[in-house]
Amino acid sequence: MIYTLMNKNAELFDMEMINGNIYKTENVREENKKLLPVFLMDLKNDRIDVGNVIKWWRSRRILASRDGINKLFFNLGNISLDALSEKSLGLSLSDQYWLKPSKNIKWKDINFFQNDFSEDIGNLLITGDWSGGSLISPDNSSDGAVKKRWKIIGGERYLIKGSSDPFYQTEPFREVFASKISELLFQNASNDFTVKYNLIWDDNNKTGKKVYSSCKNFVTVDTEYVPFTHFREIESTSYKCEHFEFCKKIYGEYQYILDLLLILDYIILNEDRHFGNFGMIRNANTGEFIKPAPVFDTGSSLFHNSVIIDCKIVRSKPFVKDFEEQIKLVKVSEYQENILAVK
Repeated sequence: MIYTLMNKNAELFDMEMINGNIYKTENVREENKKLLPVFLMDLKNDRIDVGNVIKWWRSRRILASRDGINKLFFNLGNISLDALSEKSLGLSLSDQYWLKPSKNIKWKDINFFQNDFSEDIGNLLITGDWSGGSLISPDNSSDGAVKKRWKIIGGERYLIKGSSDPFYQTEPFREVFASKISELLFQNASNDFTVKYNLIWDDNNKTGKKVYSSCKNFVTVDTEYVPFTHFREIESTSYKCEHFEFCKKIYGEYQYILDLLLILDYIILNEDRHFGNFGMIRNANTGEFIKPAPVFDTGSSLFHNSVIIDCKIVRSKPFVKDFEEQIKLVKVSEYQENILAVK
């Protein structure tokens, strides 16, 4: 099948895909290069490397390590995760990229920001229940290892997340608590840089009473989220302090937000601030970076998976593995002291 990779209504390049496997790319649209995914912008001879496209495509779909993934394979007949993403044309609620199979299909009619979508896959991923249904879902293009699903509530798109521990169910509580701390820490910043989380409960006959965290999507119909894993410079070196300087450069005038992020993670002992869990908001229409993404995904904190309260057993990310060493990267200027003046 030949698709055109699109960014909303803009054509980017053509690609051949069979059962989710990408074999060929061609016809890069010169006039729309600025709208390419950040991960694919390193062009050589005006060609896009197929291997890089495969890496990017797989970074946008369900992880093979997702909790409960075996039930998905069993119920869907062992369909590959790449092919499952293809079923919904790669549409996502994190960006505006999609696969266009014909000229008759228009983005405005199929995108998940403005149109309803099936919750069948989300229900399967969360509960394991499947009695047949539609595969057209943004859940096909959501990464991460913890159980999660997208749901439309009051016309808004919400992400519902579970816990890696089915008994203690610690992460949702940590997520909500950490978001409250974040709101206090970031309250003097010039923009809303905190994703607000709430707890929701579900009493299912098969899975029992479960608690989840929920948050409204911070990506809009005109923006995309670009994690730092999509910046190729992150791959080019293992020197973590160099990564820190690179991230500061990308943050530009918002460098203080990165400092506040490290301060937050130090306070809550967040163990999972990997390069996919923070990044930039990009204008999907112009390709320009707007501002840092708000703080999200902080459930892996406050000894979430341990019965031993010992700071020595937890490890920080992404720049230094030791919290005490990583916090030393923060340089508090007079301007930042004003930002940190929590009321």
